[in-house]
Amino acid sequence: LARKAGVEGKVYVRVLIDKYGNAVKSIVEHSDNQLLVDAAVNAVMAATFTPARQNGRSVSCWVTVPIVFALR
Repeated sequence: LARKAGVEGKVYVRVLIDKYGNAVKSIVEHSDNQLLVDAAVNAVMAATFTPARQNGRSVSCWVTVPIVFALR
């Protein structure tokens, strides 16, 4: 729908990464257009991350991931 409407922009998604590198929870911090939010959240939640490390152990942490939507 966003592609047909010619919508571009950025979505900043704050995501909780568990100690195994899986996305557990997400919060949309900012979006240039509401049409892009669902696609950005789906992409972040489907991704696998490298977990944070503290004192040699993997730990859960929050990170903000910018997702850029640009038409070609």
